[in-house]
Amino acid sequence: MFVDYTAIQARMNDQIMLDTLKDEFFAQGGTVDVIERPQISRSPSIRDSFKLPGSPRTSRREEINAAREKLAAEQAELIRKSKPKPEPKPRKPSAVSVKRQSLEQLKTGTLAMQAKAKARRAALAEKAKPLLHLHIAAVARELGITAEYMSDIGKEHGLKFAKRY
Repeated sequence: MFVDYTAIQARMNDQIMLDTLKDEFFAQGGTVDVIERPQISRSPSIRDSFKLPGSPRTSRREEINAAREKLAAEQAELIRKSKPKPEPKPRKPSAVSVKRQSLEQLKTGTLAMQAKAKARRAALAEKAKPLLHLHIAAVARELGITAEYMSDIGKEHGLKFAKRY
């Protein structure tokens, strides 16, 4: 095991120097006064239990607390006044009219989505026509769709793909 004797020697020299300085200090008549400070609890419950009623410290604390409460109340009042009042909500339509509206919207939305899907499938079928000499999986890979979806498009548009790769 390696022991660093230089570090040990340096620590010992520091301790010897401190001891000699302390000895010189006391030899020249130096004194040390020890001042004991009472431990003051910072807990408000204990501190409040030792307060004398009517003492200036108690009344000052009460003034500070009252001022804080007053300030908080004023700030809350300002915040309440500065907030805009919400507009009244419009009346909700009856359940029958909501149902009728939602059915109409659903029909038009569904029809629009169906038309878009049909147009997309027709465009994919047009792109697939020059590739009919390839297998369906290869065509699907070229178009970036699944082979199952390409099969559905082929059936819908009467496309015949090659049987082998």
